[in-house]
Amino acid sequence: MTICHDVEIAGMTDSGIVLSILNKHEIPASNENVSGLLDSYVHFLSLELPRRKGNLLPGVLELLERLKSRPHVVLALLTGNVSAARD
Repeated sequence: MTICHDVEIAGMTDSGIVLSILNKHEIPASNENVSGLLDSYVHFLSLELPRRKGNLLPGVLELLERLKSRPHVVLALLTGNVSAARD
C-alpha cells in the first residue's frame, strides 16, 4: 500500500494532494510537514519521470495548431504543480 492509497488526486494541486495525504494519516499539516512531503515528492518525481514514456493525446496537436493561428487566442499552460516539479 502507498501513502496515497485511497486519496483522490485527479484534478488536485500538488499542495492539495499533500494536505489530503497528511490528513489521511492524521499528521499535522504544519509548514515543516508540508514542505518535507513536497520535497520528497519532487525528489522521487525526478527519478521516476525518466523511466516513463509520455504520450500526446489524439487531436491535441491539431487543436493547438488551429488555436495558434487565431490572433485573439493566447495559449498557456496552467498547473497546480509546485515550481520545483516543473523544472
